Amino acid sequence: MIDRILEKFGDHGAESSRRDEFQKHYAAHWCIEMLCDDSINEVICEYGEDIVVTRNKSYELHQVKTRQESMSDWQLNDLIHVFAKSFAMTPYFGNVTKCCFISNEGAKGTLLELKTRLSKGYGLWDTEDKIWFDDFCRNYAKKILEEIQSLDSENTFTIDDVKKAILSLDISTDFHHMKYIQDSNIRRLRQVIENDISNGRGMIFSDDEIDDIYEGLMGLIGKATIGIDRKEKTLSKEIIFDNLKKAVVSRKTQYRFPTQEEIAAAPGDTKLEQKLSLGGFTPEFISTAREVMVEALHTARSWDFGLSESIFEDIRFRMKYYCIDSYDKICQAHPTKERIGRLILDDLKKEFPSLIEYYKTSRIPVDDIFLLGTTWLLTSECKAYWSQYRLE
Repeated sequence: MIDRILEKFGDHGAESSRRDEFQKHYAAHWCIEMLCDDSINEVICEYGEDIVVTRNKSYELHQVKTRQESMSDWQLNDLIHVFAKSFAMTPYFGNVTKCCFISNEGAKGTLLELKTRLSKGYGLWDTEDKIWFDDFCRNYAKKILEEIQSLDSENTFTIDDVKKAILSLDISTDFHHMKYIQDSNIRRLRQVIENDISNGRGMIFSDDEIDDIYEGLMGLIGKATIGIDRKEKTLSKEIIFDNLKKAVVSRKTQYRFPTQEEIAAAPGDTKLEQKLSLGGFTPEFISTAREVMVEALHTARSWDFGLSESIFEDIRFRMKYYCIDSYDKICQAHPTKERIGRLILDDLKKEFPSLIEYYKTSRIPVDDIFLLGTTWLLTSECKAYWSQYRLE
């Protein structure tokens, strides 16, 4: 039954998450927490909800939403559909213990009152709290139930089910802003690496090294976000530990993307020329890629704009992480080989059949040339690296 979650509820948040680094830092928070807490088994990205945490064979569903500081605090009516979606998914997971809402901005009005009471815990409620909650359910439980039924007509929910689900809510508004959670994650990751991964050898890592390792963790989360099934979307303790151990052994990889400062300082009239001067890839064996990309851009913007543009951006997002993954794999597999561009491309192309199958019903005709063109465009924006030579 759980395999139906993506089919029914999708991973539509993937498009917004590519613009939302907060969600990835929040996922990193739980990945690091998993390394320290034996009760946490998995962190699943964009599987029905933004983040799903499995704990002792139960599930916690996390919906992450950010708001600009100029916008007002959240109110209950803003979030009824958000809560309803989480509640509608609970039968498909089975044992859901928490439905969590996380945001960088605050709450006000009825939502703030609900948050305050839920944070106390039902067991500590006094008579006034219980009267308030009963009144809240009379006003809102039916509305939430109607939203649930509009999302899923296959399962039968009652008002009592909704009341029970509301009590499972964990509302965390005013959650740490992105810079704070990023810095907190890096500090905790340093503790894990120096105390656990290094096996008591007293290894001390520089700030740059820890930053590089954290970027590697963010890359894992990015790949999980764009995964096309539950297996690809799941980060286990073993996967994260294995990747951290590789990073510790490498200490600091000599292969990396050029920084924006290095690109800006390189000779050349355009950003692409500047990158090429640092060893960037020129796709001489894909002569039509750029022309195809121009046509694809025109197609995406002239057809059904909302649908086609979002598909196009989603493809670009997925290709970015596949490019990075191929680059890393080839560098690890061939530590001394110089001309690695063709090997990177060959590894990347192994992903094409599944991507073409995944997008076969889209309005944009996705084929090998389209995917190669997309990657060429990423290269021209310095978001992918197909260098024939290594950067050292």
